[in-house]
Amino acid sequence: AIAGALIGEAPVAPWHDAELPGLPVIVGIAERDAWVPRARVDASADHLEARGARVQRIWAAGSEHTVTTDQAQALRQLVAERLGLPPRGPS
Repeated sequence: AIAGALIGEAPVAPWHDAELPGLPVIVGIAERDAWVPRARVDASADHLEARGARVQRIWAAGSEHTVTTDQAQALRQLVAERLGLPPRGPS
């Protein structure tokens, strides 16, 4: 989730119980995001890791609720890898 987290009660709801071995996941928000608390994103990432996902956390400075260049580049790279495309430089 870029600028998001798992939905449900805190701590993460028990209905999020699927096993996710090796699933690549990117999470990231601004350090002081007004819409999604970092603690909620950390809890979501921890939960996904406990289920076997490979979680990459990308935090941005500030409080703007947006997708950063670093987050977008990581997502581009992940999609390219999954599709077997050659690596691309930053855009």
